[in-house]
Amino acid sequence: MSGLSKNDFPAEWISQGVKRTQKIIERLDTEYRGVISWKSLCTLLCLFDAPIPTQAEIDEYTQNLLERSENGEIEAEAFARCPSFFDQQDLIPQSLPSKFCY
Repeated sequence: MSGLSKNDFPAEWISQGVKRTQKIIERLDTEYRGVISWKSLCTLLCLFDAPIPTQAEIDEYTQNLLERSENGEIEAEAFARCPSFFDQQDLIPQSLPSKFCY
């Protein structure tokens, strides 16, 4: 198995610059071992510029979930159909190569 190359990541990530990427990696290496989780790094990069919901949006989402639940539990289909603040966001570029969609 070969290592990762810059072509294995979306162009948006690569264009962030070395200094910014180093700072992100340093923050993920909380034990100063020189090792990070690639899963954590990729998750962070995906969510880095994601909008943060307002308290009103969180409250509305919570209420929507409660209305669809029974005894504090919600069925998977009801959860998936529950309107949410993040439904309005288009955070994933449509041109993302299929190798990034697992």
